[in-house]
Parts: sequence; structure tokens; C-alpha cells
Amino acid sequence: EGDAAVVAGLMKDLTAHLSEKWEQEQAGQRQRALVLAVHRGDAWAVPALVAAGADPNAPLTATTIAAPLTMRT
Repeated sequence: EGDAAVVAGLMKDLTAHLSEKWEQEQAGQRQRALVLAVHRGDAWAVPALVAAGADPNAPLTATTIAAPLTMRT
């Protein structure tokens, strides 16, 4: 019973940590998708991403622009 309680406690802590990290990861992916949608001129994706919680005023970071972006001519 002692080991089982320790394992159960560890699993509960791990689950809470993963849930928090997953939410952060989702927010980061949403921001990255917004940056990419803006740069490709996707008039349908941009409002959908903003409605889903992406912040159009968020600063660009290394995470949101992990791949090089090119300017359209």
C-alpha cells in the first residue's frame, strides 16, 4: 500500500504538470499558426485563430518564428 500510494501521488503530480504544459504548448502553437497565417495572407485563418485565443498584439519570439519567414513581394 505504501509504494502504491507513492506511485499514485507521483502520477497525480505528473498529470497536473502535463496538463499545464499542454495548455502552454497549445497557446504557443496557436500564436505560431497566427504568425504564419498573417504572413501568407490567409484571411480565413487569422480571424479563426484570434477567436481561438491567439493574441495579434503578442510580441514575436523565437518560439513563434521558429522557421524563417520570408516577405512577400
